[in-house]
Amino acid sequence: MASAMVFSFSRVILVCFAFCLPLPLQGTPESPFHNPNAKTFSSSEDDLLYPLSPVVQMGKHNLMKFGIGTPPLETFAIPDTASNLIWLQCGCTNCYTQTSPTFDPKKSSTYESIKCSSDNCKNTAYSTNCNGLDPDCSYNLSFQDIGTSSRGHIAMETLTFQDGLNRKYPMFNMTFGCGQDNKDTFGFKVPGIMGLSNHSSSLIGQSSFIDFSYIFFSNASIGRSEVRIGFSPITGHLTTALAPNSKGLYIFKDVDGIYVEGEKVDIPESVFGYVEGESGGLIIDTGATFTELNPLAFDALIRKVKDFMPTDMVEKRDVSGEKWELCYDNKYRGTTNILPEIEFRFRGTEATFPLKDKNAWIDNNLGQFCLAIKRGVKDGLSRLGIFQQRDINVGIQVMQARVSFNYQI
Repeated sequence: MASAMVFSFSRVILVCFAFCLPLPLQGTPESPFHNPNAKTFSSSEDDLLYPLSPVVQMGKHNLMKFGIGTPPLETFAIPDTASNLIWLQCGCTNCYTQTSPTFDPKKSSTYESIKCSSDNCKNTAYSTNCNGLDPDCSYNLSFQDIGTSSRGHIAMETLTFQDGLNRKYPMFNMTFGCGQDNKDTFGFKVPGIMGLSNHSSSLIGQSSFIDFSYIFFSNASIGRSEVRIGFSPITGHLTTALAPNSKGLYIFKDVDGIYVEGEKVDIPESVFGYVEGESGGLIIDTGATFTELNPLAFDALIRKVKDFMPTDMVEKRDVSGEKWELCYDNKYRGTTNILPEIEFRFRGTEATFPLKDKNAWIDNNLGQFCLAIKRGVKDGLSRLGIFQQRDINVGIQVMQARVSFNYQI
């Protein structure tokens, strides 16, 4: 067996026991998982003919709803733009408790295991273990920030979504991780993860589509949250470039910096400037609940926000256990005009990503409101989390390496 190489990125620890390949652009024939038969309808300009997934909220998680197997079992997964693999608890030997029925591959007529000798297994850039003892392709991954890990076998199965006319939209022969040995340290309770990265083994990489979009509303009464595959609403000036990279991540290419009330926060350019093989960069990460900033950026932002807070507002220590680092008494929260405006800006475009009051601050339910941004890992990537993306229609054009923001309310 070849020696193991360990990589730590995208919150997933990947172990390549054989070799790690450069990642071909998804949607192209060069991708080892490209499946031209993955959709059942012919190409059409009619926006109603793309697959979509309604998104429901369970606790702090937004979950895509879809079916797996034949007949399809309704299940759920976290849509994660920073994950390369689709995986679900499946055929369990050691599984955590989940809130919906666990998929049993023995009850599906379309489940097909993948052998170690197959191209699908040989070409994976995620964890594989072909040591001669197990003829089936296997994987092993862990998510450090949510305390969850999954081990199991790589297989193919039918995933069933719906289209814009509420018709079933099956995608055949989709490679996924059938997780038989899973750990849930922090009460995850979700069946699995829907990888949406620009990696050949994600949902995007395996499909014939080159665009996708999503919106997660802060309140169900505002509208229906959903993920749409094959449709990306690019909206003029609210568009900025993504940086090509071998990790399959959606990394902002031209981050100018963070501004508070129009004043630029003093952050070294290397923190948000992505260079292949180095540690800087800001990624779009729907699998992260809250935005996480490199400590250099986080500390500088905290200092700048404090500079603009009224002098009569006394900073309080967070008593909720969430480890928020900037909190105040709730009695000030109703006066929203006293809270400074925070925004990400990008070079070469008028596009900005403002963090409005509801996307920047959070009530800790103990009489305090806190800046809803977390301290990230030293020398690590910064992540734009889903809390900060609420009520924004985010569209990603993968082939053109562009992302757009369309504010809904």
